[in-house]
Order: sequence, then structure tokens, then C-alpha cells
Amino acid sequence: MIRTVVSDRKYGPEFESYVQDILLNPYFKILKYYTHHGIERYDHCVTVAYDSFVIAKKLNLDVRSVARGALLHDFFFDLPKEQKKEMRKSTKGLKKITTFQGFTHPKTAANNARHYFEINALEEDIIEKHMFPLTIKPPRHLESWIVNGVDTSIALKELFKTFGKHPYLTITGKIKTQG
Repeated sequence: MIRTVVSDRKYGPEFESYVQDILLNPYFKILKYYTHHGIERYDHCVTVAYDSFVIAKKLNLDVRSVARGALLHDFFFDLPKEQKKEMRKSTKGLKKITTFQGFTHPKTAANNARHYFEINALEEDIIEKHMFPLTIKPPRHLESWIVNGVDTSIALKELFKTFGKHPYLTITGKIKTQG
């Protein structure tokens, strides 16, 4: 059994039993090399998946699908900076906004999930709709709404934690100091 940041938590072993194949997948492990909100994207995915799993468990929902869908919600690999710049340069107006990662990565993550794993319709909805309202179409299932909310709250917590490490960095930019 692979150990994660949630192994020692109350439902850690049960959670890990549902997602073992994903955690052992070499392509999923690559997420350890990408940062996301100031932490490893791998750890972000595990945290979102575990917290969503616990809520789903307390509500007697489909815990296996929640664990798997939430774990795969950010299963995408960043484009090289040059490619991102070129994409934005070649796009105009409001369409340019839709080239930003927040809009595009749910579909990419779902495509990757389908390619590397067998996922069901609920897991697909969780992955594709976790960025609502940016994805425009709302989640179809309560499980998807749970992951959407957990991901948002954890992302905000991670971002504020990152800002806390940089005392002069604020949401509006750097604060000029005297001296």
C-alpha cells in the first residue's frame, strides 16, 4: 500500500484502497514536480480528494467515485511558457480569457483521466465541473458540488498560506518598503 499525506488520518487506509492504482501510476506521480497554489499539485489533489471523500462518507454518497474523481481533478501537465504565450497572442477579445488554465484544465484533466484510467460518468462530471462557474455548465451531482467547494476552499487556504510566506506580497502586488 502506498502512503500519502492522509495515511494516518481516520479514513486514510479506506481512501487509499479506492485510489491505489492512481497513486501508483507513473504519469500521476509526475504531478509531484508541478507546483499548484504554492504546494505540489500531487499533495493538493490528495488533500482535496480526501476531504471530499470524508464529506461524501458522512452524507452516504458514492465515496469511491468522489475519491477517484477528486484525485484526478487537476491531472494535467502545464504547457511550456512559450506555447502559452503563443496561444494568447493568437487569440483576441473575450476568447483570449478562455485560454487561461482555469478555464482549460478541467477538460484536459478529464481527457487524461479517461486515457490513463477507467472512469465512470460521475468521476468525469467531478473532474470536468470542479472549476464551476468557470466551466459554465454546473455540476450535475451532489458529489461534484462537494469537490467543487472543497477544491475552492483548499485552493484559497493554500494561496493565503503562500502569501503568508512572503510578507510583502499582497493580492494587489508588492508593497514598497522604505530604506
